[in-house]
Amino acid sequence: LMAYTAYGDGTANPTACSNATACGPTWPHCSRCCKSTKTKVVMSKTPEVASSWVRVNRTGDVGFDAKSTATLVRDTPPHFQWTGTGSVRSWQSNDLLHWTAAEDAIVGRPGSFDPGYCEAGAPPVRLADGNYFTTYDTIIGSQRHGWAAGWVVLNGSNPREVLQRGGEPLVEPTRPWELQTPPQWNWTQAVQEGGVPMIGATNG
Repeated sequence: LMAYTAYGDGTANPTACSNATACGPTWPHCSRCCKSTKTKVVMSKTPEVASSWVRVNRTGDVGFDAKSTATLVRDTPPHFQWTGTGSVRSWQSNDLLHWTAAEDAIVGRPGSFDPGYCEAGAPPVRLADGNYFTTYDTIIGSQRHGWAAGWVVLNGSNPREVLQRGGEPLVEPTRPWELQTPPQWNWTQAVQEGGVPMIGATNG
């Protein structure tokens, strides 16, 4: 099972986002050709065979397919996913096809390194004590600019419950090659944030 983000819609110009002049220098300009960002899911029993991947037709309450999704598939239902940008919401499903019962899971903490924007990160992994570890992406505060990764520990019995949350970023931009926004990213949200330093997202 693999989730990915799909950009654009039926009215999108397929060449606009590769053309800096047509697309414009800022995210609002780019939104003319990338009017939607949705999570799509594919699955395969033989992932090494490219042709074996098939799209999963999922349904759910409004917002279940928002950009960025981390999924926890358990031996027995319910299964869970964490989805969203700006804030992260948790969802549950009995069949991995229909997602409901959204709850706020990870939101910004004023006064901390993650004061506002939070985005779903990597799929949760089981810890030795039976709980789960997962990450989220955030735009860190004004004193330390850029994207960074935060982390949380989720309850193994109820993965929608956050047991612990890091007080400092797991990783953040510090190296010279991280402290710049590559020119080829000039159409992304990086520009909307003022060309702040970037670091790779943790969604993988």
